[in-house]
Amino acid sequence: MSEDRDPRRVVADIQRMLAAAGEVEKVQVRRLADEYAAWMGHASERLTRCGEYLAQGRGTEAIYLAELDPPLLTWLGAMFFPERDQWAQVTERLGTTLPRPNQDVQGIVRGINDAYDREQALAEEKRAFRRMTLQNLPQSIRLVQARRLMGLDPASLALQENVRDLERDEQRHLLERARRSASASELAEIHSTLANTPWVETPGEALRREVDGLYGRVRFSHLQNEQSRLSRKLAEAHKRKDLPEVLRLRPEWDRLSSEMGLAPGDPRAHSALRVLAWADRELADTEEDLGHVNALDELQSAIARQAEESELWELYYRLEAFGRKVPREVEQRFQMQVDKLDERRRRREMVVVSVVLGIGATVLVVFLVWLVGRRAV
Repeated sequence: MSEDRDPRRVVADIQRMLAAAGEVEKVQVRRLADEYAAWMGHASERLTRCGEYLAQGRGTEAIYLAELDPPLLTWLGAMFFPERDQWAQVTERLGTTLPRPNQDVQGIVRGINDAYDREQALAEEKRAFRRMTLQNLPQSIRLVQARRLMGLDPASLALQENVRDLERDEQRHLLERARRSASASELAEIHSTLANTPWVETPGEALRREVDGLYGRVRFSHLQNEQSRLSRKLAEAHKRKDLPEVLRLRPEWDRLSSEMGLAPGDPRAHSALRVLAWADRELADTEEDLGHVNALDELQSAIARQAEESELWELYYRLEAFGRKVPREVEQRFQMQVDKLDERRRRREMVVVSVVLGIGATVLVVFLVWLVGRRAV
């Protein structure tokens, strides 16, 4: 392969040969075929190395290698010229096989193009980061930008170190905020940031313990205030006999007592628990009243539709189980209906007995007639 002949010139010679009419010289064909094969082998080696860099996340190195003269993408575009199949037929007649790269050419080319896009985006991000630094923007915003840069080029040790430096500053800033703050919500935010941020530089144990302690003390004080406030609201609702309000506050009390770890014997829970016990009794009484009303309605409905005696007694006993006196009117209607059913049953029984006796008498007469007739014979 001549040093002064790049692949585009070799391909141009091949295209001119194919376009020319008449026979081609075998010597010229072999020379061009050897040059083409040599350049294809060279391209294959570069493709392999670019693919290795891309697989390792080293996009910058892959781009640098692809841009060496002759540029790889331009080179490949030339090597896969439109008349390549026609050229393959010419070389096959001379017993030469047209070389092809062993790699996934399209996949590696897409990877190089993607790396170009990332490099361009990274360059834009770097320019934006420099502008922010020059404008002295807040450190937290610079940290967000630095993390974005590192995401675009995760293999860059310089970007990783930059993020670590900014994270150490951010962690110190969070600790200073926590020391100054008396707000439970602000401390909860700081605590969550330290715990849930995917730090490159993990916060130190001493820093986490101090923030946890500050957050825990302020949070417990906040919970105590909430518990006192809720106990007062429950007591006021109890004083008004406002059962719906007590029931509305109950889930909030359950949540709060769970967060504070209040046991039933804790003195701080006594007043609220007395109110809740009253609510339970009221609910139980209400449910019993409702059950009694339903049982009474069912009995009256059964009486009205003249239900069977067994069903009436079952509903009556269910109503009596509440331990309350059955209303006099219902008692009378029930007794009248039961008596009517008893009377009806007795009548049916008398009819049955009469029929049985009648049949028995008839049989007896027939038997006596038969017996007299037999003796006469």
